[in-house]
This record gives sequence, structure tokens and C-alpha cells, in this order.
Amino acid sequence: MIRGIVTATAILSLAAGALLASMPPAASGIPRDCTVAEGSGPSDSGRARCTSGTGHFRAVAYCTSSPTFSHGGYYWGPWKRPGEAWSVVTCPSSAKYVVDTGYELANW
Repeated sequence: MIRGIVTATAILSLAAGALLASMPPAASGIPRDCTVAEGSGPSDSGRARCTSGTGHFRAVAYCTSSPTFSHGGYYWGPWKRPGEAWSVVTCPSSAKYVVDTGYELANW
């Protein structure tokens, strides 16, 4: 009886291991190889682009009314898929200086 339980347990462990090995990694459903950049003009802008992976991303910029003033707000660009054009966010005239730029990944 014990030998049968040990054998059944070993077979189930091997089957579970084979199933897990055949599944894609969880991280394959997110954008990868992402780049951010800042632009300047009448108002500063932030942009982001991802070149591989799947899902959606968008640019995020923290904008302020003065380059030395740290209080401001976050602004977001349009959602894009990897390999598409840059997601660009332009700061509004009331907070036209970019302090920091990044990107956000969609969680839907």
C-alpha cells in the first residue's frame, strides 16, 4: 500500500512539473524594452516607447510651474502597444516644466 502511494505521488509530481515547464512565463504579458525621454518647446513634454512584449503602456510626466519648484502634478499620454509610436504627454501651460518622465503599464 505504501509503495503505491509513493509511486502515485512521484507520478503526480512529474506531471505537475511538466505542466509548469510548458507554461509561458508570467512576465511575457507586459511591455518590454521601454525608453523614456524629455522634450522641450513652448511646454516641456515626456514620452515613452516600448519595443517588445505585449499589453499597453503610456507616458507619465511630472510637471511644475517653475523648473526649481517641486510642487506640481502628474499628466499622462495616450495608451500605446509595444512597437507603435511614442506615447507623448505635453505639460499644460500652467505647469510647463517637466521634472521627471516615466511610463505606466496597463493592469487590465
